[in-house]
Amino acid sequence: MKYTNIKKILNTQIKQSIKALWTWEDNNFTMIYKGYTSNNARIYTPTQLIEEINNTIEKHGETEQQIINESKKIKQENEENK
Repeated sequence: MKYTNIKKILNTQIKQSIKALWTWEDNNFTMIYKGYTSNNARIYTPTQLIEEINNTIEKHGETEQQIINESKKIKQENEENK
């Protein structure tokens, strides 16, 4: 999985200087348009989310299950650091 659709959306937002925030939790991407988010989801700007996706792919390859597992690990670490 290369995340081509979400990366295209994020790159368009970056090029057009669109102010948006995103969450990425359990391999689901959500654009925050009214400040809605779960207590555990990290919020990303488009640039941050592109970097996070690319870092995850580089670190773990392109398998969806590995990315889901890494997302869960990050979520757990964030909860422990609260």
